[in-house]
Amino acid sequence: MGKIGIHNCCSDDSWYVMMDSEEMKDNLGVNVDKDLKLFPVKFGSMLLFNNCIPHRSLNNLTPSPGVIRWSLDLRWQDPARDYGFHGISSGIVFRKSEDPDWRPQEEDWNEFLKIDPENPPDENTDIMSSIDTSDTIIVGPWMERWHVTHPTRHSDARTEDVTIKYHSY
Repeated sequence: MGKIGIHNCCSDDSWYVMMDSEEMKDNLGVNVDKDLKLFPVKFGSMLLFNNCIPHRSLNNLTPSPGVIRWSLDLRWQDPARDYGFHGISSGIVFRKSEDPDWRPQEEDWNEFLKIDPENPPDENTDIMSSIDTSDTIIVGPWMERWHVTHPTRHSDARTEDVTIKYHSY
């Protein structure tokens, strides 16, 4: 039987969720002083682990101003179950056990990206131009999964009228 740790929203001035050290100690049996491992990741490298490992990112201390640390969160899960997009978008099936040669098709990507095949964007259309990239506030229904213990501009922006705010949505 698995163990569950309570997550809280939001960490620092972000929309990221967190788990307090006391929660890890009391409910997951983690000895933070003994079990803590730091894995500095060099530029161009990657670190893989599964979701059952309590984990976090530390602040990006890159000395160069304007340098961004990007991360990619890939999840392998049963497509027949809730996959966490909360109706914002459909998931994409990348593999089928009954058909090892199966690959996602254009219509799968169109559905994920919400592109209407009857009215596709012109090849010269800059899809990014319709997105206000200066607005960095992210709001979504996933925020209701966690108790807001540290309100931020992200959690404060969630209202009855604004339930999804993610650049283009």
